[in-house]
Amino acid sequence: MTIDVTREGPVLTLTLNRPERLNALTGPDYRDLSAAWREAGEDDRVRAVVLTGAGERAFCTGADLKDTIPHPPPLGDLAKPRAAVRPDRAQPLWKPVIAAVRGYCLGGGLTLMLRTDLRVVAEDAVFGLPEVAWGIPVNCPPGELGTSHPAGARWALTGDRFDAREAFTYGLVNRVVPAAEVAAAAMALARRVAEHPLDELTAVKYLALSG
Repeated sequence: MTIDVTREGPVLTLTLNRPERLNALTGPDYRDLSAAWREAGEDDRVRAVVLTGAGERAFCTGADLKDTIPHPPPLGDLAKPRAAVRPDRAQPLWKPVIAAVRGYCLGGGLTLMLRTDLRVVAEDAVFGLPEVAWGIPVNCPPGELGTSHPAGARWALTGDRFDAREAFTYGLVNRVVPAAEVAAAAMALARRVAEHPLDELTAVKYLALSG
């Protein structure tokens, strides 16, 4: 399993642990992440979740193309992409999720980050939707970027990368900190959030996502 799960009090940390592949995910990795996502939602001891990637080079670069191109998903999944029970495809987790991002956050990795609620990123973080250059479908429509549509369209249509400061300017992330401080800053934020009652946290998130 390449998804490491650890818990410190009310904070659960999910770490994508394939640093040698820039934390790109295979089909089994996505299934493991979905299982951990569900378990986090069902565990009443957990009031906040931190999602991060192992190593210093990447948060996540999406699907591992060496795995997905030779083994494409069934046609039924392609016809109904939102039906897949995956965090990057709108699987709900009614608890606050904090992303801790270093290095590359590309393609499906950016989609995954955008499914989190609060985002702490390193000054060296690099974002992008390179799918258009690879000739594969973009899993993150521009309107889902939480920014202006022109900016999202530019990133999706050009495949251009952008840095942490631009991500902050367009409201994709909450904080930009030195790389060495990302993990501590994200954990501090998660602990602060986890001080509140679980029912209230769930209600706030539900209203935010349903409104």
